[in-house]
Parts: sequence; C-alpha cells; structure tokens
Amino acid sequence: MISAINRKLKYLAFVKYEKKYIEEQKYFKYTKIKFYKFKRVETFFKLLENGTIRLYICLGVYKSNYKVGKEHDHGIRFDIKECDLNMLYDEYNIID
Repeated sequence: MISAINRKLKYLAFVKYEKKYIEEQKYFKYTKIKFYKFKRVETFFKLLENGTIRLYICLGVYKSNYKVGKEHDHGIRFDIKECDLNMLYDEYNIID
C-alpha cells in the first residue's frame, strides 16, 4: 500500500483557471500552474490522522442500461486545502 501511495502522489500539478460561457458553451483559460513533489508517506499518514487530509470513499449507482440500480466503486479520493499543500509537497520547478 505504501508504494502505491508514493507512486500515485509522487507529483502534483496544481492548475488555476478562469471559466466563461459563450453561447451556453463552457470555456476555460488556464492562468497559473505549479508543480509539486511528494515529501514522505509518513507525512501523508500524519496529515490524514489529524484531519488536514480528508478521505472520501466514492460510490455510485448505475442509472441506465442493464446495470440500473447496481452499485459501482469510483475509488478513494483524498482532499487537501491549497493552503496546506506545502505540508505534503515541496514546490518543484521544472523550468529554472
């Protein structure tokens, strides 16, 4: 499990954007991107334990086709506030 966490969280790209609608079509303009590198898995578990990182188990129910009413698993999601990213990641500059 630890190697899977390290692999999945190794790098992060945090993208800020503006959104606007033109004739009911949604458009995005990317305004800023920051790259981050994961610190340590022990830090991840500490932040999970103290509530800085929140864990969500995402489940759903099929609404159409032959699987109507059956459950399906969307996986596990972790959330962290932007202001707390520096606890889990170091900013990583690709271009110097």
